[in-house]
Amino acid sequence: MTVAGRTPPDPTPTNRTPTADDLAGDIRALRGPLARRRAPVEPAAFAAGVRARARRRRTRGLIGGVAGLVILVAVGIATSPRLLGGGSAATVVASTDPLEATPPMSRTPHPHGGFTVGWLPTRMTHRGDLAARVYASPGSDAPNNLAFAIDGLGGDFPSLTEAARFFGPFTYISQFALPGATDPAAVAESGSTAPVAPAAGLISPALVWVTVTWDPYTAPNAAAQLSDGNLLGQVGAVDVTQTTVAGQPAVLARADSDTDTDTARSPSPADHRYRAALLWTAPNGALVAVEGAGPSPVDPAIVARVAEGLTLVGQPAPPAPPDETTAEAIRAAFHDAFTAGVPDDRFAAAVQDGPALTSLREKVAARYPRFAATLSVQIDQMLVVAPGTVSAGLWVSFTDPAVPPQALLAARSPSGAFGEAVLTPAGWQVTRAAYCDLIMGLGTPDLRCPP
Repeated sequence: MTVAGRTPPDPTPTNRTPTADDLAGDIRALRGPLARRRAPVEPAAFAAGVRARARRRRTRGLIGGVAGLVILVAVGIATSPRLLGGGSAATVVASTDPLEATPPMSRTPHPHGGFTVGWLPTRMTHRGDLAARVYASPGSDAPNNLAFAIDGLGGDFPSLTEAARFFGPFTYISQFALPGATDPAAVAESGSTAPVAPAAGLISPALVWVTVTWDPYTAPNAAAQLSDGNLLGQVGAVDVTQTTVAGQPAVLARADSDTDTDTARSPSPADHRYRAALLWTAPNGALVAVEGAGPSPVDPAIVARVAEGLTLVGQPAPPAPPDETTAEAIRAAFHDAFTAGVPDDRFAAAVQDGPALTSLREKVAARYPRFAATLSVQIDQMLVVAPGTVSAGLWVSFTDPAVPPQALLAARSPSGAFGEAVLTPAGWQVTRAAYCDLIMGLGTPDLRCPP
């Protein structure tokens, strides 16, 4: 769960043991690629959860199925000065006038994530919103130097926007669709692998995504990212045009997913075949993108009209540290969950579902006594990421030559990781997932958390 852009392909086949380089790659996939400090190696204590989150976002980010080569006409994009400030605006040259065919929507504009979508094509309605989920990072020296994951919308992401590396810790996405547009979440639930035919008479764009990423380290070069030949096998060939939006440099990208060279991936829904995206950096540094998809080529004039109706209101409050009373309770929970010599009743009170995990804790100590006796989990950064949920950046260390080499736990210096604590009727507890990730990281088949 990833990056201000696309996660690199997973180099670790499922039929072999991950190496240190594999896990280092996974944790880097969860971090902003422009971090000012070296990304730490994720210890195996939390490797399973990290790898699953990174892999899940890669998978979901590709469900929409993007990309391919479409010949572009030379166009400019007309965007409202109230969105991007002063500057001249070019005019979209189109064979027809879609703005006459698609009058402004008649409902209240949709607000989300510090921006407002004020115009959509006729009959298009709001389908859903999502925001990047942030994880605290040990040693982080900047608010946007955080691990993050983007999950939701059934994995139906704006794929050109993602390929341009416009995702980050503070990304917010709104999705809109025409009646009858494919919902990949519903398709996945049905278990069908057959190509999905669009609803009769469905026009382009059938879906629109608006993405705003606040506070990136720096704006990525969208044109370079989308022109990268390595994307051919991942999202297909993408044709890009440099343009301006109200005086700001912008990129218009269009694609046909039928040119995607990855034959192993499931085919895109027919109404996701063609894509067009307009991407730019606002004067305040926010990354902004409007992307449309449909069963026929998407007219860039419609994408521009949606962009023209956007208003950037201001970044929502980013995650903040908990108060000191809460922080102290969380430190105590992590101590009791992972420190040797803590009585079973205190361990059980410190971890979600602790009583059910006590016997497993005893098995781990019997199998790897040196590991259990020297394990140290120290909290660095803490962030409140949801009501009653705090993400903690952790330094994990121990010594035990008997631990299997594939667990990567023979390291004798601390490594960066993260885990979460939640507020329960019993007080603040380490999540079951954080504890179980540690046990799974040992790589011992018979030491697993009970279902």
